[in-house]
Amino acid sequence: MKPHQTRGVIVFVCIIIVALSADPGGAQTDKPTQEASVIDGPLLNALLDISKTRLSGGMFGGVSKGVDGHPAVFVTSNRAVIARSNAAAIEKGARYTPPAETRVDLVAVLCGNGQRFSEIFTCTKVSVLTGDGSPIRPLLYTAQEEAFRSAFGVKWTAKIVTATYRAVDLREGFKVDFASDDGTEWTLDVSKTSADGNLFLAIDPTTGETSRCASRGVCVP
Repeated sequence: MKPHQTRGVIVFVCIIIVALSADPGGAQTDKPTQEASVIDGPLLNALLDISKTRLSGGMFGGVSKGVDGHPAVFVTSNRAVIARSNAAAIEKGARYTPPAETRVDLVAVLCGNGQRFSEIFTCTKVSVLTGDGSPIRPLLYTAQEEAFRSAFGVKWTAKIVTATYRAVDLREGFKVDFASDDGTEWTLDVSKTSADGNLFLAIDPTTGETSRCASRGVCVP
């Protein structure tokens, strides 16, 4: 992907969510061992209704962490993609119908950045853990060198790690551990409140209702 063709990290990750539904190539790929559910019924209706109270500009669509002031890791969900896309369509006086690949109930992690030569971040590994430190196995994990080119023909590479997870496995909040090629490691903490507010993971797929725990991060009996 050429950097001058990309308009922000969120667009890049949305493309990745679609791509990881297929069988990608690359230096290191773990194949999926289980399937994610489909965003449909009450869950889909709830996501489409979010646009009635929130504008697209107020939905960044994910959570992120930078290193040295530059993007390093970004997490988004297909739930957030649907909500934001529908809001944007309504604001334009249009209609939005989520395509089948976007209706897979996934959370995607993108680690690494090569969009600008001055902001290269080479990512070597990603692991996602529950709040108590238990590892969560990804549906699909890919680590590979990506080639980039500027509008002036300058070329470079950066190692990018992408992984997808079932939304249901991350709804209580999670941590993303990631590392650069010099061995330095960082952690992105995603609280239960953030998982709901930014990724919409607290919406119950069967009822379309949001957990009472989501608004404050604690459960009210």
